[in-house]
Amino acid sequence: MRRVTVWVLVVLAGVALAAPAGGQGLTRVKFSYFPAFHTMTVMVASGLDLFRQEGLDVEMIQASSGALQPIQLISGEVDLTTVGLENVVALRREGKLTTHIYVLVKRMSQDFVVRNEALRARGVTPQDPIERRLAALRGMRIGYTLPNAPTDRYARYYLQKAGLVPGRDAEMVQVGSPTSLVGAIRQGRIDAFMLTPPTPQLVELDGIGTILIYGTRGDVRELDNYPYTGLSVRTEWARRNRDTLVRFVRALHRARQLIAADRERSLQALRRFFPQMEERALRAGYEAMVPALAEDGSLDQATVKRFLDLGFEIGLLTGTRPSDREGVLWTNEFVRLARGR
Repeated sequence: MRRVTVWVLVVLAGVALAAPAGGQGLTRVKFSYFPAFHTMTVMVASGLDLFRQEGLDVEMIQASSGALQPIQLISGEVDLTTVGLENVVALRREGKLTTHIYVLVKRMSQDFVVRNEALRARGVTPQDPIERRLAALRGMRIGYTLPNAPTDRYARYYLQKAGLVPGRDAEMVQVGSPTSLVGAIRQGRIDAFMLTPPTPQLVELDGIGTILIYGTRGDVRELDNYPYTGLSVRTEWARRNRDTLVRFVRALHRARQLIAADRERSLQALRRFFPQMEERALRAGYEAMVPALAEDGSLDQATVKRFLDLGFEIGLLTGTRPSDREGVLWTNEFVRLARGR
């Protein structure tokens, strides 16, 4: 316990150090992200200058859509990005080699929010057993962003777990952006949707809906201990920039310690990325996401196997199944080196 306390104090002290001015002498790294709280660890590292303290000048490039991030990576527009492991599989199938180097969240982190009228009509609450909550999706109009997006695939998985058929027992409604999903549930055009915090929390705070199924808490067992989102890099770029990646991951380790130790400083960093967000939504999203964050970013073969098993079952993955062994889709090399192991 004493060693952990000392480590946290060292991290907190390090944040107060002045960062080098003007990026002089720093290694430039381009990082692409979509503005959602599953990227919290990277945002905190950037917002509190932890990358600069590791000698890195990290340019945070906001993607207009999560679907663009793999394209940005492969094209060389960025050096690293946040993607799902399914993107690594799909790119490998096309002969484009990328590697997952760090897991950001350890659960499928979308929370499923339902209009209060729909809940009352079904007599179901978030305290009911998960089987009853899933069965209550019968007859709902479930909104999603784009076909085959996680908002679509995982909602269909929930229906299938309840023995329901998407399109027959529940209507799947393509809506578009997260903002459009919020508008649709406010207007009653859909009954439910699932997204990463803080969007479901805002719907709940506004008294429109209630989160019925928490991905962030691991309500569905198969989606807990599950590498939902992480950092990927072009495999060849990783070979040529090993020291840069070690320093990047070391900054993430420090950021994760800070998130656990200092809520207000972490929120301060997040505000830089969500300047228009209401304070209540920012805090609610933070509290929801922290339990879903991975502790040290590492993966293991058994977890990757579970991801592949489910991915092929629900259609998230197609084609030839890749190996789940380290060194194919993923590596802990940079986590180990950043930890000094």
